Amino acid sequence: MEQKKKNGGPYWITLVLSLILLLCSCSKQIKPVYSGDHHTVNIRGMWQICYFSMKKSNPFGPDPFHWGMCDCIVDESRKTYKNSDYENIDSESLTRFFQEATGKCALRIKSGKVGEGIEIPQMRTM
Repeated sequence: MEQKKKNGGPYWITLVLSLILLLCSCSKQIKPVYSGDHHTVNIRGMWQICYFSMKKSNPFGPDPFHWGMCDCIVDESRKTYKNSDYENIDSESLTRFFQEATGKCALRIKSGKVGEGIEIPQMRTM
């Protein structure tokens, strides 16, 4: 007696559809957030200037607040400008950009959307 062979149709269809789904999902291109041309020394320098400026303008603010602000401001700068752009932009435009970035980052920190894993102490008023 000869056993009946199963028809492989549904199995092949499942395999082909799985491969099509896999190929379609892998073809999505993700745009990088940063340009990638900032050197580590430049990023550290920007962060350090930011930190000293923040400490000078708000000397009694807690360090974690200043750290979070400077991380956010430097990230905003790297998202907006390439490393070579800083030489071509006038200082007035850069000052305006950093003022706006400081305001945006302060709002993010206040809402708790920045500094994952870093708890920033809340300042209390009398």
